[in-house]
Amino acid sequence: MLTKRIHTRINASPFSQSKVVKLFPVVFHNPQACVHWGGNVRAHRRRVGGLRALKPQLEPVTDVGAAPSDSFDLQAKMEFLREDLKHLFDDKGIDASAYEAVVDFRDPITRHTSLAGYLLNIAFLRAAFDPRFTLHDARCTAPDSITTRWTMSMRFTPAAALPTAGLWNPTITFTGTSTYVFNPASGKICRHIDTWDSIRRQEFFSPEGFLDFLRQLTSLHATPPLDTPRYVVLRRARDYEVRQYEPYLVAETTMEEAAGGREQEQAQMHDVTQPREAHHQQESAAAAAPAPAAAAGPEAAPAAGGLPVVNPAGAGSRAFNTLARYIFGDNATGARMAMTTPVFSDTSGTMSFVVATASSSSSSSSAAADKDPASLPPPNSPAVSLRWVEGGVWAARVFGGRASEQESSRQAQLLRDSLARDRLRCGCPHRWTLARYNDPATPPAFTRNEVLLLLGQFDTWQ
Repeated sequence: MLTKRIHTRINASPFSQSKVVKLFPVVFHNPQACVHWGGNVRAHRRRVGGLRALKPQLEPVTDVGAAPSDSFDLQAKMEFLREDLKHLFDDKGIDASAYEAVVDFRDPITRHTSLAGYLLNIAFLRAAFDPRFTLHDARCTAPDSITTRWTMSMRFTPAAALPTAGLWNPTITFTGTSTYVFNPASGKICRHIDTWDSIRRQEFFSPEGFLDFLRQLTSLHATPPLDTPRYVVLRRARDYEVRQYEPYLVAETTMEEAAGGREQEQAQMHDVTQPREAHHQQESAAAAAPAPAAAAGPEAAPAAGGLPVVNPAGAGSRAFNTLARYIFGDNATGARMAMTTPVFSDTSGTMSFVVATASSSSSSSSAAADKDPASLPPPNSPAVSLRWVEGGVWAARVFGGRASEQESSRQAQLLRDSLARDRLRCGCPHRWTLARYNDPATPPAFTRNEVLLLLGQFDTWQ
């Protein structure tokens, strides 16, 4: 009887049933289209307060029972989104005319049911967090839906104005998907649902999602305001990131432990006195031999046989001082270069400083653009070499405190375990790189350290 009375009221009004449903996709909800009369009216009447209360808000619209307009081209909508999302957080902003007046937006910690609330949420994020949005890809995933893959990094704006900015200036990063559902009758977006890679429970309100946000906001891992290799976070899991690094130039040298090990190895190779032992000693030398081309940072070369030669957190003060002298003027032209971050060290026994990046503001930026180490001042010390690093896709795990040998090795193993859990393959799991971002005077509670592992193929959709 209730259903009959409701239908009678709708049919007797100057507004058709389809118009009511069109204007209230959240109330009369079909997950696929937001345009059909769906669900149980009795279950929704508390939410809407009765159709009589809604009647004054109704406006004439296209009949949703009609076939989709010929102008509704999902491929064209996808291209529109690719372009429109470039303006998500700039002065131009998104095209609000592409959205219904009633739009259902949800992410794990936010929900809005109107276009006004949706736009207000964007404005708030822009004012409070200075967000940077990167669209990786977009796909048609249903006859009326498009799903995008993205990264959003947000620096908490108020923190930069505080005296503690050098120690607490957090960046909040999320990666995930957005599903846009279109009303086929109008061609406008009526739903926008976000998921995050860093959590399991996606439904609003997600305590897991809120804690993930809060942990990032209160993070004390300080990053100095120095030039650093640029990268895009392709995926942020709950305990690691997958990054796409841009190319950069490094100055590199051999760490003490690696140098000592190589000298000992050479002595052993020349001390073969028994013919019957020759074969055994040659095998030992081959297993301990250094990589043919030691690399730095995320481009670190593996040791022979894929096994680490040294712990990247081992003795490195002499190597550090050698590189510091080079960038502070111990070179053929006496040129002084800006300090950069981080300091990389790896299992091949190499330590490196970044001396130029593709986006560097220093005078050496042209060298990075030309991929030509010869454009930099030649080092006076034969222990220092210059090399172009191509970048690549790397998994990174951040940790604070003192980067001791034991703790760094433990963090590298935790990263391997996380990648195995998520079925991501490393190029060489025993080869890893340590990145240290802070000077020795930084309190351990505020330091930022990372272990990095090179990944093989990585698909942002996997």
